[in-house]
Amino acid sequence: MTATETTVAEAAARRLNLLAHGAREAAANAGPKDGDKLIAALTELGIPAFFADDCGVSYVLVGVDCTTDEGDAHTGPKVFLYSGENADLEPEEHTEPWTAALYDGEGEYIDQLFTVGLGLDLDTECAHAALYLTVWLAAHAADYPRAGPAAETPEPVSGARAEQPGGPAEEERQPGDTGRGAGEGVVYGRLPGAGGRAPGRSAADVLFSGLAR
Repeated sequence: MTATETTVAEAAARRLNLLAHGAREAAANAGPKDGDKLIAALTELGIPAFFADDCGVSYVLVGVDCTTDEGDAHTGPKVFLYSGENADLEPEEHTEPWTAALYDGEGEYIDQLFTVGLGLDLDTECAHAALYLTVWLAAHAADYPRAGPAAETPEPVSGARAEQPGGPAEEERQPGDTGRGAGEGVVYGRLPGAGGRAPGRSAADVLFSGLAR
């Protein structure tokens, strides 16, 4: 590693530590439930989050577009964060780490984004979950736009040749290899959750792109 690379790595580590520390402090000062702590950690990192429940299953809701309107968060692409099937447990009852899953605007499951590692105290776990989601949103939010009104199909132009299925234009629309293998890390590797889209930036690219190189 060159001296420049070492300097960038050290600056990146300092920034990560500052973000994690701030999120952990926010979680520590929040409560009383585990979901309250997670929402506080997310808010500290600039991510609007809401408590929600559906038929006895509770979760923390985040709109992929980071909308500050809870109703809009429900109707667009969104992330659910939960521990088991809950986000309203007393801290001592929180025994499963936070998991984040991606859903579309209709509530259909798309992908599991991450599960925080085991062995952390709850405040630190909330900070890690908030940091992981911050990175994923920065890399992939643009891949999941909110659906707009359906466009009207234009009338065919007289004499125009219709594009045949399977032609060059269609071939260009076929999804390519994402370049991301199964199990690559959330923080240190390429970020999951882009489906057939092009691979996302690494966590380092997302978090530290503003650092001088």
